Amino acid sequence: EGGQEPGRREVARLLAAASFLWGASTSLNALARSYGVFLVTRGSTGIDDSAYPGIFSLLADYFGPRLRGRIFGLLQTAMPFGYMLGLILATALGGSLGWRKVFYLTGGLGILLSVIIFFVVREAPRGGAEPELEGLDEVPAFRFSWPVARRLLGSRSMGLIFLQGFFGLFPWNVLTYWFFRYLEMERCFTSQEAT
Repeated sequence: EGGQEPGRREVARLLAAASFLWGASTSLNALARSYGVFLVTRGSTGIDDSAYPGIFSLLADYFGPRLRGRIFGLLQTAMPFGYMLGLILATALGGSLGWRKVFYLTGGLGILLSVIIFFVVREAPRGGAEPELEGLDEVPAFRFSWPVARRLLGSRSMGLIFLQGFFGLFPWNVLTYWFFRYLEMERCFTSQEAT
């Protein structure tokens, strides 16, 4: 359970897997031929959100306390900007390429990013940016444990957390996407005006 071998890349692999899952599920949106299938494929694009703790852990190991808050702030700001960029991209390219090709394009970029993350991103030593740990000969680190993960996933409270996450996030995502349709259909805005 303890120890950290050189070149360990568990968090980097998690991030690559999350990017791949997002890209693949986004690409699957373009294949949907019914509302039910589209709902499932679109809903599955949120699986990658589970990687956020890994992203923050990796960044905390790269950047010391004085710079860490700024880096976290940039990351948190990048998320809504990415969302807005996606809306602009969908509006600008949706008419000329078609909505399916926009999903293929963005999903393909997510898959490409996963390959880049897998081969380029290296993990810093755990706690390597912490001033308190400087000068220690050995920094304790722990590896992922499947038995512990299975035990946690099997607990009733974890099921409640997942259920709360679904019902806490799903309605807001539905409302966000529905709002643009509302502006177009009920308020008679053009797609550009609604965006």
